[in-house]
Amino acid sequence: AVLYVLGAIGLFLSAWLSVPVLQLAALCLVAFALFSCTAVFWTLPGRFFAGASAAAGIALINSVGNLGGYLGPFVIGALKEYTGNLASGLYFLSGVMVFGLILTGVVYHLLERKHVLPADEFAASARGASRT
Repeated sequence: AVLYVLGAIGLFLSAWLSVPVLQLAALCLVAFALFSCTAVFWTLPGRFFAGASAAAGIALINSVGNLGGYLGPFVIGALKEYTGNLASGLYFLSGVMVFGLILTGVVYHLLERKHVLPADEFAASARGASRT
């Protein structure tokens, strides 16, 4: 979660600041956050895909990511045409990072709630619940 926030802050600052050296430092912060998020992100599919569905699930995630890489420049170009500056595109990408933070948090909490007890623990908890 911290890495998503750092990435969003870095994107926002790179558009908001006017000193080129500080803009570069903000973009370095974004690069650090994005490359660090990637390593952590790819641990999530293994938690909810298993067996043969794992390949299809990872391919779907990759396809959506590639689609974002294809459409992103078009969105930034459209925002530049509409607003007249490139900063609006960086603000948009900062918002996308915040959306990714929220979406990852939702998926993580949904996975935590789906925790399945092994059969013996389930039977023991069911026996304990029937006695009360």
